[in-house]
Order: sequence, then C-alpha cells, then structure tokens
Amino acid sequence: MRIRVLQAVVWAVCAAPAVILLYRAFVTGDLGVNPVETLQHETGRPALQILLATLAITPLRRLSGWHSLIRVRRLLGLWAFFYAVAHFTTYLVFDRFFSISGIIEDVVLRKFVLSGMVSLLALLPLALTSTKGWIRRLGGKRWRKLHQLVYLAAIAGALHFIWKEKVLTTETITYFVLVTVLVGFRVVGTGPRFLNAMVGVMKGMLCMPLVPRAWVVLLAAVNMASIAFIGHREAQVVLVAMMFGGMVMAVVYAKLGFVRLLGVGHFHWMPMLVWLYGRLDGAGADPAFYYWILALIAINGASLAIDIVDVGRYLAGEREPTLTV
Repeated sequence: MRIRVLQAVVWAVCAAPAVILLYRAFVTGDLGVNPVETLQHETGRPALQILLATLAITPLRRLSGWHSLIRVRRLLGLWAFFYAVAHFTTYLVFDRFFSISGIIEDVVLRKFVLSGMVSLLALLPLALTSTKGWIRRLGGKRWRKLHQLVYLAAIAGALHFIWKEKVLTTETITYFVLVTVLVGFRVVGTGPRFLNAMVGVMKGMLCMPLVPRAWVVLLAAVNMASIAFIGHREAQVVLVAMMFGGMVMAVVYAKLGFVRLLGVGHFHWMPMLVWLYGRLDGAGADPAFYYWILALIAINGASLAIDIVDVGRYLAGEREPTLTV
C-alpha cells in the first residue's frame, strides 16, 4: 500500500511541470516574451532534475534501508526521458524548423547542443529496454551494464544546462555538485565507503610531516576564504573546484589508498589558474578580493607543481601508499 502511495506521489510531482506548462500555453497564454525559450527551459529543467532524482534512488536506498524505493526508479527514468524528448522536440520544431542540417551544424559548433544530444541518445536505449521483457532478453548482467549509460546521460545533461546558461549561478553549481556526488557514489560504491574515503583523505593529510601538513592547511584556508567572496563568480568557481577535487581524491583513495596519484585531484586547477589570472584586472576595485585571487594563484600554482611531480613519480613506479590511515 505504501509503495502505491509513493508511486502516486512520484506521478503527481513528475507530471506537474508538464501540466503547468500546458496551462500557461493554452489557458493563460503566459509564456513570456520568448515563448520558444520558455518551452525549452521548462521541459529541459525537469528532465535534468528528474534524471538526478533517478540517480539518487540507489544512494538513498542504501543509506536509508528503504529498499522499496527501487520500485519508483524506472518510473522516474521514464519521466526524465519524456521531458528530454519534449525538450528536443521544441528545439527541433520551433528552433530548427525540422532542419536536420541545422541540427548537425549546431552539434558541431555549439558544445551545449552536443552535450544535450549525447544525453538524449544515452537515455534512448535505457527507455527502450526498461521493461521486464528486455531484462530477460539481455540478461541481468548485460542489462545493468547497459543502464550505466544513465551516468553519461546525467553528466552530459548537467553540462548541457551549464554551458547553455553560460554563467555560474546557484542552480548550475547545485547541478554540478549533485552530479559529482552521485557519480562519485557510483564509482566508489556504497555511501559509507564514499564518506570513509573522504575522511581518509583528510586524515592522511593531517598525518603528514609538519611542513607538508602546514602547507595543506594553508592551501585549504586560502581556498575556503572563497566563502567570504561568495558573491563573486571567481569564489563560486573555486568552491565548485574544491568539491570536485575532493570527490576525485576520494575515488582514488577508495581504490588505491593514500598514494601519490591523489594529486590528480588538483589537475583541473591548471586552466582555472589561467582563468583567474585573466580576472585580476577586474578585481582591482576591491583590494581584499584582488589579493585573495593573487594568493589563490600563487599557492595553488605551487601546490599544482608538487602534485604534478607526485603523479609523475606514481606513474614512474612509486605506487606504494605514502601513509597508512
């Protein structure tokens, strides 16, 4: 009985965006100054949100012990596919007027269109093989491998939204963090193992000799100071980069232990440091903000150089854990 109530709630919540959009389109006529853009946003956004909810089922089930949640995962996945198809249809009909050559041109020239197409194409075989009959035909093992495409769909979908928006907002950062956490959960395994890996990385850093430990504390303090400047895009990017780096390091730690390869969790800072340097001119009006960016560039640049050396040593054969946590 309880699962039927849950399924009814999922139906109602997932159908709500479509019902509201239809009401706005045909009853109130309120689709804003750009109706096509409204249609695309109000179909694309729920597609990504429901897709992320689908990915969250497994972690929630394992952490809560509520195994009945698995019975709404297929329903969520089909709703995500429904909105993704609706999103693509509005683009095909109202934006490209059924022009296949125009779509191909967009895929080649616009990375947000490419990522959106990848997400849709990844969802297509999942929707087609979502029935029990297809599970029997493919076999459980092959079916599960095929349905790991959902992670590609989620990553590509989040990139599609972020690249389409072109600026970092609270919403785009939220999607980025959620996708990183959910994919990290899948790569590492169980929730407790993922959390233990993150704790293990932090414990390992605090168990290092005095000089590297002091350097890590300084690095963390400078990066965490981004909270004081959270209204600036640079600070928002730094926070996201920190979270992403932590996830990467947790995955490495869970698989290999406290090895030199942990340094790859800092590699995404290479283009970031170039970008931050280019933002210095616009930061001069606020001396505190300006000097914080300078400190970011200097300290993270030095740390990145150390991490590159460490990863190189790991690839050269020094693969034993440097610490046992």
